[in-house]
Amino acid sequence: MTLVDLLEQRLESAKSYALECGLILFNGDYEDEDQGMVCLHWNSENKDFKKFIDVAKDLGVKVLVYDAKTYSEEQLRSYSRDIDELEDEERAVRLHNSLESMWGYCGHVSEIVLQFRHDGTLYIYEESADWTGEMEEILTEVDELIREQEQEQAS
Repeated sequence: MTLVDLLEQRLESAKSYALECGLILFNGDYEDEDQGMVCLHWNSENKDFKKFIDVAKDLGVKVLVYDAKTYSEEQLRSYSRDIDELEDEERAVRLHNSLESMWGYCGHVSEIVLQFRHDGTLYIYEESADWTGEMEEILTEVDELIREQEQEQAS
């Protein structure tokens, strides 16, 4: 197992442990997180998903929602096309190089999320690969530059 596949293995271990605890697994995500629901995020320094699952079990929760986030080749190709549209050539070259350095992570799990609901509160455990922040910074910068460029062209 490579370091890149570590999160995928951790998710499988979390799912196995949840099943051992009698929880039902649901692959998905809560959509109403920002509609006034109280959300409690597990301390990101505590990477012990078993303790998080134990809290769910001790509260009598029946369903554990899980998800794994990845970046697809199509997503990165789309961002690469967006970079091609940038008028600032120097930034475009830098962003192309940055994106190229991340290409090896396509299809690998960048983040795992475990969630459960109890008494109107959403409990969330998230764990990200060490490279996820860099990928998100690159993609966010591309999005912002494209948006700025479109606004300038509209005015």
